[in-house]
Amino acid sequence: MNLRDRISQLLIDTENDPYDEGIKGHNEAVKEILALIGNARTVTEVTEQTYPGVTYDTALPQQWVNLMAERGFDVRRNFVTLYPKDSFAYMAPITAEGIRMAAIVASNIQE
Repeated sequence: MNLRDRISQLLIDTENDPYDEGIKGHNEAVKEILALIGNARTVTEVTEQTYPGVTYDTALPQQWVNLMAERGFDVRRNFVTLYPKDSFAYMAPITAEGIRMAAIVASNIQE
């Protein structure tokens, strides 16, 4: 049983419990979270939609991750490593936040 199913089962089990009146608000919050999880897209789904047919890896070079962290950016889940045919690999944004980070870094590069 996956996490979503386990949480759903817990909600079903506690909704009719007469001794758990205080948990009703908690249950409503968990239901909202489950709805968001249901609409969430994985890194793989976003990458395949954004860069169809391009070979990619969700792993990022640790040195680059550390360098970006020093600049104040958390690039995890916002970038993937792309391996286009006949080209070098590069880190590519897959979210709006990733695009924002890339734009900031690109605007700060000295020529």
